[in-house]
Amino acid sequence: MNTQPTPRLYSIKDTCRILNVSKTTAYKMIANGTLLAIKVGRSTRVQASSIDSVVGEAA
Repeated sequence: MNTQPTPRLYSIKDTCRILNVSKTTAYKMIANGTLLAIKVGRSTRVQASSIDSVVGEAA
């Protein structure tokens, strides 16, 4: 079995791919609180749980 753990944080690029949105939209979603994000050094990481919430709301 080759099971890999699910990441808890996603890059902006991965977030855009998962949600099928542009980078600008992803940053707007962070700014308005739809997505929860943290800064790790100079990069922004989005919490997987907030992506799951957005996907769950769309379903």
